[in-house]
Amino acid sequence: MTRLGAKTAMRLRRLAGVVGLLVLAGAGVALVTSGGATPKPDATSDSTSTEASTVERRDLIETDTEAGTLSYAGSQTVYDRLSGTITWLPGVGQEIRPGGTLFTVNGKPAILMDGVTPAYRELAPGISDGPDVLQLNSNLAALGFDPDAIVVDDEWQAATTSGVKALQTSLGEQATGRLALGRIVFLPGDQLVSAVDGILGSEGGGPGGPGGGPGGASPTAILKTTSTRLVVTVALDANKRSEARRGEHVTVQLPNGETVNGRVTRVSSIAESSSSNSTGEGSGNPSSGGAGASAASVPVTVALDGQHAGAGLDQASVSVNFVQAVARHVLCVPVTALLARGGADYAVQEAAAPHRLIPASTGLFAAGYVQISGPGLHAGLQVSDSQG
Repeated sequence: MTRLGAKTAMRLRRLAGVVGLLVLAGAGVALVTSGGATPKPDATSDSTSTEASTVERRDLIETDTEAGTLSYAGSQTVYDRLSGTITWLPGVGQEIRPGGTLFTVNGKPAILMDGVTPAYRELAPGISDGPDVLQLNSNLAALGFDPDAIVVDDEWQAATTSGVKALQTSLGEQATGRLALGRIVFLPGDQLVSAVDGILGSEGGGPGGPGGGPGGASPTAILKTTSTRLVVTVALDANKRSEARRGEHVTVQLPNGETVNGRVTRVSSIAESSSSNSTGEGSGNPSSGGAGASAASVPVTVALDGQHAGAGLDQASVSVNFVQAVARHVLCVPVTALLARGGADYAVQEAAAPHRLIPASTGLFAAGYVQISGPGLHAGLQVSDSQG
C-alpha cells in the first residue's frame, strides 16, 4: 500500500469511529428521554400543593344578596297656579335649587323654595300665622333676602315684607311686598326635573290672587320632579321580611362596581303579589310553582349614605346585602382548610409535623371563612390549607 493510501485509510477509520460515537450518544439521549423513570416534577407544578393558614379571631357576617333598583326619592308634581302664557320651561334632568326658577309665566318666574307644606294662599302682610309663613321666613333668610333681620317663625313680620321686597327687586319686579298664589312653589330641597308636562306658549294656571286667571280654573300640572337623593327599592320575598328592619345597615353594590353603605328607611307593612312562571322562578320560593302562581314580596326602601347622584343611575340595577347572621370575635379559618371526616364531623390539620388532625366543630360560614371551635384550637395555630 502506498504512503498516501495508508494515510487515507487511517482517516476513514477515525471518521467511522467519530460517527459511531455520535450514533451511540444519540441512542443514549433517546433512551434517557423515552425510557426509564419519569423525573419528579417541580413542586411549583403540583396542582394539589398545600399551603398554611392561620387560625384567627374575626367577625363573621352572613348576608343575603337581593336585587334592587336605584331611583330618585321624593316624586312631586308641580302645578302652575299663575294665569298667563307659559314662556319658559326647564329640561328633563335639570337640577333646580331653592331660589331658582321652576318655570315662567308671562316672563315672570315661579320660584322654588324649600318646604313641605304646599303654598295655599297669597303671601302678604296681615295674613294669619302658619307653616307657609314659617317656610317663607326661613327661605328669605337662607337666600340672603333679609335686610331687617327676619325672626324665623310662623308670623308675618315687617322684616318679612322687607325680605319679599328685596326678592322682588332682585327679579326686576315691582317691590309690592306681596306674593300671589303660585309665585312661590314650596318643595323639599333641591329638585331634579323628571318630566315636563307643560307646553311652551300654552295658557296655563288658575287664579293666582288679585288679578289672577278666570275664577274656578283648575291649577295645571306642568312638571314632575324628584329629589336629587338616590334610594334603592327591593322587592323582598315576604318569607325574608325579618331580614329588613328600619334603621338596619346594609351594603349596596352600584353598577360601577363600587360598594357603598346604606340604611333601611322603610319596610312596607303590606305585601304585594306578582305572578310567577310555571317553574316558580323569580318567586323566591321554589315551592310556589305552577302557572300563574302568586309570589308575595315586601317593598323595602334603602337610603344610600352620602351623595351618589349621577346621570345614568336612575332605574339601574344594584345588589343589596342584608345581614342574616353575625358571629363576633370567633375563631375561624378559610373554608379550604376544613377537612370532612365523614358525616357531620370535621377537622383541621396542623401544618407542623407530625401533622395531627384536630377535630373542629363548625359554626357560621361567611365570606369564604368558617367559624370553628374545639380543644386544641387557638388563635395563631398554623393549619394546612389545600388550594387545589
